[in-house]
Amino acid sequence: KINNKKQKTAIVTGASEGIGAALSKLLIKKGWKVIGISRSSSKLRAISKSLPSNEHLFKYFSCDVQDFKKLQSIAKEIEAPDLLLLNAGIYSPVNASKINLDIYKKHLNINYLGVLNSYEAFLPGLIRKQNGHIIIMSSVSGWIGLPKAAAYGPTKAALRSFAQSARYDLNPKGIKVQ
Repeated sequence: KINNKKQKTAIVTGASEGIGAALSKLLIKKGWKVIGISRSSSKLRAISKSLPSNEHLFKYFSCDVQDFKKLQSIAKEIEAPDLLLLNAGIYSPVNASKINLDIYKKHLNINYLGVLNSYEAFLPGLIRKQNGHIIIMSSVSGWIGLPKAAAYGPTKAALRSFAQSARYDLNPKGIKVQ
């Protein structure tokens, strides 16, 4: 099992680029051990190689958040984290006057259901230790509709509502949800 009781551990989904990569690097800079999860093993490997003095603080797994069984397998291999940062997501601009339902379903499957897969896979460990912090990444488009975000925005609104609801159930168990 990966963890050092004195050192805080974070699991970051969507860790290979954008906000996930930036947050992973920031946490590592602050001394956290980060377990990065992303579909792109080559991008995760590049992040690891960009951390020569802190490389030991970054372990990664190539996994699509749509693959619940693989997420469960990863969860069994590691200790429950101090921080679970659910950040994986996609954005494809759409014109709502020309619906392509496949694009909407892809956003739903990755941005919402993929986050729930990750949440379900790692939650039991947090509940067992009765401590932890879960951050569910949303977007301003989860509050207000934005141009070209008709597929993306509703998934972020769903995440915001889910996080607010989950907070009530997990707070008594010592788990903070944001």
